[in-house]
Amino acid sequence: MNTENIFSKIGGEPKLKVYHFEIFKGVKDEQGTIRRVRSVGRATHVDGQKTFRIKLATLEEVDFYLLPEKKFEGRDFSILRRKQADNLARKFLWNTVGEAKMLEGSNSGLMQLSWDIFGAQDIYMNMQPRFETEETAVAE
Repeated sequence: MNTENIFSKIGGEPKLKVYHFEIFKGVKDEQGTIRRVRSVGRATHVDGQKTFRIKLATLEEVDFYLLPEKKFEGRDFSILRRKQADNLARKFLWNTVGEAKMLEGSNSGLMQLSWDIFGAQDIYMNMQPRFETEETAVAE
């Protein structure tokens, strides 16, 4: 008998699935297929949320967020930073700091990430989760 399932049914803490994705530096081969050079960060996505949270190894203390884009053509996601709002009307202030585009063809399943100030065009996110975990739901 699985006591963990019984515990969650009778008042245990709700669990959320968290998916973990690799962000990597890549190069195109002769056929135009992106090949991984090395890992440069990770992204997480919590089941039921719209955003991905990005952590880069170079800027480990900084959180970036990936949000689906609806306003601007030519990009599938916007890369954002957030900070606490000074006024009580809003919890956070969001600033767009880059964009992301889903790739097609032999590179389908990859997303190219581009930050406005970094200039690197060779950073990619694999849209297939490397693994998943369960975490206790916590109000933010």
